[in-house]
Amino acid sequence: MGSSVPTKLMLNRPGHADLRALKKFVGQRQMNWKHVERDLRLIQHQYALYQRDFERCATYPALAPRSSRGPFLSALYDQRPKCLSYIEEQRKRANAKLSVCPYCGLPGRLTLDHYLPRAKGAFPHFSVYAFNLVPACDACQAAKGAFAPANRRTLIRLKRRPEKRRREALFVKLKKGSKKSKRDAAHARHGSPVRILHPYFDDFLADVIWQLEWRNNQDPVSSLELVPAVINPRRSSLVRFHIEKLKVADRCRKDVGHWLTFAESFLRQSAIQMIEPARDAVSKLLRSTREKDKTPNSIACVVFRAIGTDTVLLTTVLQRASLAVPVLTIRSQGVLL
Repeated sequence: MGSSVPTKLMLNRPGHADLRALKKFVGQRQMNWKHVERDLRLIQHQYALYQRDFERCATYPALAPRSSRGPFLSALYDQRPKCLSYIEEQRKRANAKLSVCPYCGLPGRLTLDHYLPRAKGAFPHFSVYAFNLVPACDACQAAKGAFAPANRRTLIRLKRRPEKRRREALFVKLKKGSKKSKRDAAHARHGSPVRILHPYFDDFLADVIWQLEWRNNQDPVSSLELVPAVINPRRSSLVRFHIEKLKVADRCRKDVGHWLTFAESFLRQSAIQMIEPARDAVSKLLRSTREKDKTPNSIACVVFRAIGTDTVLLTTVLQRASLAVPVLTIRSQGVLL
């Protein structure tokens, strides 16, 4: 895996290794092995579709639900037989190597999120598939919930379902007349579903994907907003939907304020009051932070990049640094015992 995200993650595991583990599970005759054996051909086909779909980011036939299958494949994730020990190893490696969440770029304890939900009626056949298990923080898991991307054919199929089953469906539904409907419908027409970013397959995550922009010239620091930085319309649409769905903009405000305060303190302690020296100092902060985080998309990098490239924001930070009152340090006297 990489070191800090949101960026491209590299899973050091061949796709067929998970299928081999399931065959071992069947060979050991463990609990519910007959149900797994019955679905082995389906699982092999679906694993191949998953790899192809997300590598190409095209038609996504793997998103077709398999509601006729029982809950046994989904229960394997909780059963945790020894032949599936790679799941726990994947979780441990994520916490050891990643300093922030792959979905939002914020620090926190990581667990494994099913990118495609494993619930019955959704995608239970991907419940133990390593490439479907994405490291994520608790906040991102809560915001994502049972969301799954949907393509146009899935949406049409959902509309034909009875009303009760349609309410229970785990797929996003595009509502006519909403502000997002035109953008999402256009996105679907291009062959890509509305979905959040996939750290294992979206290659462009290795580049800058979001940035901070101020909306109020009178108070640029307080009006900073997280927006897509990519130019490609399809990718920009994905980034925007990702930010909105996982509520990244709202959740990162505290960290943005922290790093802005850090930059102010750094400039004040360095006695920097001019624009160009301040820009050079912030650029050094950006380089050191990127070397530490191994990504241009951690919140700290996003803040330092915004300060260094935007003259209005940099001027505001300098003014705040010069007006800030230094904290008095009170030392205690030594006590003779």
